[in-house]
Amino acid sequence: MNPRSGISPTWRRCWVSSSPYFRMIDSSSIIESLANGDICIAFDSNGDAGQARNRATEAKNGVKIAFIIPKEGSMLWFDMAGIPRDAPKSRMPIASSTT
Repeated sequence: MNPRSGISPTWRRCWVSSSPYFRMIDSSSIIESLANGDICIAFDSNGDAGQARNRATEAKNGVKIAFIIPKEGSMLWFDMAGIPRDAPKSRMPIASSTT
């Protein structure tokens, strides 16, 4: 599909038929919403899901959170920092990150 051609008819039908079941599309309150039991399913990172599970456990509110990866797979994300070999003071970030 050409990204400049707009929304495909198939996507539009899918969205229209499923949108009544969406409660929110929001990434800023997902941890709290999961931990409080305000939402029952989310597409989120394992870090956020783990935080939500910890908050629910601490609150002792009976909310159980499980993290599931579909058998078809999921997206992959990396957080990393690169330091060029010839950077001035290239050992400084490494030394300060281990303290």
